[in-house]
Amino acid sequence: ANKTKKDVQTTESGLQYIVLEAGNENKPVDNRDTVWVRYKGTTLDGETFDEVAADADSVRFTLTRVVKGWQEGMKLIGEGGKIRLFVPSELGYGERGNQGIEPNSTLLFDIDLTRVSKFVPKEEAN
Repeated sequence: ANKTKKDVQTTESGLQYIVLEAGNENKPVDNRDTVWVRYKGTTLDGETFDEVAADADSVRFTLTRVVKGWQEGMKLIGEGGKIRLFVPSELGYGERGNQGIEPNSTLLFDIDLTRVSKFVPKEEAN
């Protein structure tokens, strides 16, 4: 049903999203890139399970350390961008669930991407 809503786009993997603000040209492209974000994660029934408040300092994640839905979704916007992700279970925590998140849950994330740092392989860093 979400696919029929205005502005909702769907990737090949099944990730659904709405770009709220595109941000600039500095986008994460490699799963080893680091992002600084503020976000709110909720279940379909609206229960918040994790949040970094809009007025708090952003938190840092390397994309290898987040669920597949985030890995894919973060690459759709640049620094300063905002996105709403509808993460199906198979791109989230799947059958195992996670601290207060039931197994096979679809998750919603509102994410503000404040900074991107590109991964630099050791050979290039020298």
